[in-house]
Amino acid sequence: MNKYIKLGLFATLVFLPSCSKKDSAPITNNDKLIIYQQSNFPYFAAQSSYNKVNYQWVIDSYQDYRGYIAQGAMGVVKWDELTLCTYFSNSYAVWAQKQFQEYAWYHQVNNKQIAVGVTWYMKNTQFGHAINVIYTERGKEYFEPQTGKFIELTQEEKNTIYFETLIN
Repeated sequence: MNKYIKLGLFATLVFLPSCSKKDSAPITNNDKLIIYQQSNFPYFAAQSSYNKVNYQWVIDSYQDYRGYIAQGAMGVVKWDELTLCTYFSNSYAVWAQKQFQEYAWYHQVNNKQIAVGVTWYMKNTQFGHAINVIYTERGKEYFEPQTGKFIELTQEEKNTIYFETLIN
């Protein structure tokens, strides 16, 4: 059997079940987010455009992310307050990109990144906090990966954002 056929069969068995079990897809269409400097804090995006993320997919797929963490796939096997917020926000962004990569491969999506990243802001006067920034069809959203909830930052909290990046 040709090695490419074997690789295709392997990929189908390993990846297809995880892509097809969701009711929602990572993206709603090929709606692109064009990146430009839009803030007065350091902002980094490696690509010039990203696919906007399906808001409902973030909610629907969150338990899969928790399961991924629980398996020790990202080096943590216990969900507790001792794990740093930066770990959760970084791991969620990487996990979401991985899920989208699988989806894009099966659905032949050309733009290979989704607009998921990490934002750091001052939660109070002494401590910073890391959460995810996700651009959805609804606009710019903030997501708390430790609880699986979209959150609203107050204007005061938004004013303390000190770095934001989109993950490839």
